[in-house]
This record gives sequence, structure tokens and C-alpha cells, in this order.
Amino acid sequence: MPERHILNVTIGWEPEDHGHSLLEGSIPFGRYVIVRACVVDVPADPEQWLNEEWARKDAWIASCDRP
Repeated sequence: MPERHILNVTIGWEPEDHGHSLLEGSIPFGRYVIVRACVVDVPADPEQWLNEEWARKDAWIASCDRP
């Protein structure tokens, strides 16, 4: 999809004690939620970009201060 854009959204929160994620049905009610969104161009190598972006997302979430 050359000349297209991607809405890149990162959502993170501290998981519940049993460690479930949103994909596993965990709802972040009453939790501190962090969100980052940006628009990026479709990269030349989407698979490599996606792998690198997951690492960047994990590092960003880990670095965020939580109350």
C-alpha cells in the first residue's frame, strides 16, 4: 500500500494479578492507562518495521511512570 498511512496506536496498563491482557478479556477499569497514537507512512519493509515497532512499544510502555 505505497503512499498510504498507518494509524499506529499503543495502549498499555499494568495487568491484573493473573496477568491477562486485553486480548484475553481483561478490562482496564480503574487502572492507569497510557495511550500513544501517531500517523506513519507505510514502510518499505512492513514486516521488519512491525517487529522493530513492537520492541519500541514494549520499551515505551516499560518506561512510562505509573502512579
